[in-house]
Amino acid sequence: MSRDMDAYPIELDEAAIQRVLPHRGEILFIKRVTVLASNRYVGHAMWTRDLPRHALGMPGFSA
Repeated sequence: MSRDMDAYPIELDEAAIQRVLPHRGEILFIKRVTVLASNRYVGHAMWTRDLPRHALGMPGFSA
């Protein structure tokens, strides 16, 4: 077994995600990520109606 396989799964909470993502702040909707392998991830996100929009007057997603 390789040493890399011993490192998984890797759990990233919101604070850890904020440290590695350059696109964070008010529009961060990713809340948790589990890295299962070097090419396999599971993410948990939350959208709210008051989430800031990319373009003014245009919804970011269908409600």
